Amino acid sequence: MSLVNDTRAEILALIAERLALEQHALEQFRASGRLDEVTAADSMLLVEVVMLLEEHFGIRFEPEHLDAELLCDLDRLTAHVAAARSAG
Repeated sequence: MSLVNDTRAEILALIAERLALEQHALEQFRASGRLDEVTAADSMLLVEVVMLLEEHFGIRFEPEHLDAELLCDLDRLTAHVAAARSAG
């Protein structure tokens, strides 16, 4: 597996565990790649996701890169985390 595929799988697992997603919601998230389609993606949840990913991957999200679209789009989020992991 590539770093991007590994990162995507880890992000899916982390978010699914944190949100206690049921199997059908996890499958929908995996298929659509949209967090906001499986849960209410409010600001508190997005802050939790950032903190979870920073801690797990040992990366830092710079404030200027943070926006709801990045955090709700699994493909963009995966690319961002993979790039941060490669740089770190």
